[in-house]
Amino acid sequence: MEFYSRRDPTDPANRLGFYLSASRAFLGHLHVAQQALDLDAINVIIGYAILQAGIDHLDAPGGQGGRYASLATPPPDELRRPIRISALARSLNLSRETVRRRVDTLVDRGIASRVERGLRVTTAFLSTDTYQSIVFSQMEPILGFLLQVGYPGNPEMGDARAWLDHRAVEDRARQFSRLMLRLQLRHYETLSRLGGDLHAGLLISLVLSNAGVASSAQDETPAPTATPRLRLAEALTLNRETTRRCLARLTEAGQLVRTPAGYLPGPALLSGDRLEAALSDTGKNIRQMVRLLATHGFIHESDPAAGVVRRASV
Repeated sequence: MEFYSRRDPTDPANRLGFYLSASRAFLGHLHVAQQALDLDAINVIIGYAILQAGIDHLDAPGGQGGRYASLATPPPDELRRPIRISALARSLNLSRETVRRRVDTLVDRGIASRVERGLRVTTAFLSTDTYQSIVFSQMEPILGFLLQVGYPGNPEMGDARAWLDHRAVEDRARQFSRLMLRLQLRHYETLSRLGGDLHAGLLISLVLSNAGVASSAQDETPAPTATPRLRLAEALTLNRETTRRCLARLTEAGQLVRTPAGYLPGPALLSGDRLEAALSDTGKNIRQMVRLLATHGFIHESDPAAGVVRRASV
């Protein structure tokens, strides 16, 4: 698959802009899910990881993804694969005990259940109005991101609405959500590596997104905006004291800078290898996202001269 060259998310001049756009979209949807489920960000992400582990195989070549594509057709229990707590902990860079305690909350709420070989999200939850509202809430920030993929500052790149099949997204909302969830979880794994753990990575990403950091050396942007500690804790619905301690560690390490107005990206973050790796990972994830959408018919083949994606081959 090829992008029009100046829309390449792996191009060094574009990578920070792509990262910030993706992060704002995924964190925006995460916040909506937190509110709908009355859970904190980490509990929601653990629930997402259980869900995706059980259904990811459906959309693999030869899978039954098309059969369970609409909101009216949740995949039955026997098709969803369980995942063990130890595997969840490894994938999210969380301690096994943290995952175990948080899984208890998901089980108590009827979102997940314990089965012989681990955990899986319940069919009953996948059939609720709450879950369906979360699926639709995912569409706005994700589609908004897709509509601006690759061409901030490049209006001549063409109109992305010409290649997104909105009818396919609506008719196969459950499948679209599964594909996007795969990319969201990869993004959260990237954040975990960026911060050293998931909590720190989420905080760093919020600070970066709110700061309005320039996407290239040529960009002229206003002075970066600091984010207050309470706003960070509230955005993730996480314990304020735990968040305070995490921010203190990040400040001591130079990843963030504390100012009277709040927190800003620190020099160790902006010039460090972890951010460089996160930008690289995000560019690769975006390419994979477009391949998936094209493979499953959510993207039209369009004229590459207009700045849209060419036919994908996977």
